[in-house]
Amino acid sequence: MERKTMRYPGDPDQTIYLMDGAEFKKEIRKGEPGYLKVGPIIGPGLEMDEAQTQTIYFDEVVCDQCNKEILDEDFLAMDRSRAVCKECYDDHWKKWVVS
Repeated sequence: MERKTMRYPGDPDQTIYLMDGAEFKKEIRKGEPGYLKVGPIIGPGLEMDEAQTQTIYFDEVVCDQCNKEILDEDFLAMDRSRAVCKECYDDHWKKWVVS
C-alpha cells in the first residue's frame, strides 16, 4: 500500500492510498465481506425502520466511479470514502496527485 497526497484546486489536501484489490480486502475490509443495509427510511432524522431492514453482504470490490469490478490483482486507489479502478484513477485523480 502506497500513501499519496491529492491536491484538487479549492479543496484541502487529501490522503489517498494506492493498492490492489487483495490488499483492499485484507487491510480495509479486514477479511470480512462488505455490506449494505437497505430498508424504508422513517422520521425527520432519516432513521431506518430496523424491523424492515435487510442487510446484503458482498465480496466484490467495485469502482465507485464506473462500477467496474476490481479483481484481487487489479490496481485500486482510495480516499476516505471512495475506491476507484486504474482507468478512473488515471482519468480523474492522477493529475491532482502531488506526492
